[in-house]
Amino acid sequence: MSEGPARRVRLDEAGERGGRTGCLAMGAVLGILAGVMVALYVLPPLLKSMYGEKVVRPGEARVVGGVTLQVVAYRAGADGYCVGVPGCPAESVQVHIRVLSTDRWEPRPDQLRVEFDGIRTWIEAMDPVPEVEDTALAFEAGVERIVVLRFPLPLGDSAADTRAVAVHVTTPRARLDIDETLRR
Repeated sequence: MSEGPARRVRLDEAGERGGRTGCLAMGAVLGILAGVMVALYVLPPLLKSMYGEKVVRPGEARVVGGVTLQVVAYRAGADGYCVGVPGCPAESVQVHIRVLSTDRWEPRPDQLRVEFDGIRTWIEAMDPVPEVEDTALAFEAGVERIVVLRFPLPLGDSAADTRAVAVHVTTPRARLDIDETLRR
């Protein structure tokens, strides 16, 4: 038996697709929506648990990334550190932190932020006052000292109305809780 030439069967365009383009489009849309939902609701808590801030309770000393941190005092009021320095505010929030680092540590003021009660935006630390050692942000390895971090008051608030909740450090990631019992 010999086979003859193959016959081509021609299907019309609608028959080829079989109405599947709607299913593919719907699958793509649902896949994108599922990805957005995972990105918005699943990833943030997962990443925070893996890379989140280490919490240092009020008065507690804790080692975070080779740096021992402890809030020892907190005050809001007259800023005695920059009397006569141009551009310094008359009042500020000052947080006294005991620091001991295993390596040289030099955080920048933008890596130190304070969280105030009732205010969503964290406020950056002010620059250290030149030639005032208490405000300097350079820490030698193995030398323990207390640094005074100074923060401007929120706009429209007085020192009496201001309540700091925590200081956030970005490197190493830490949250230093502030309690009213530390207020001086």
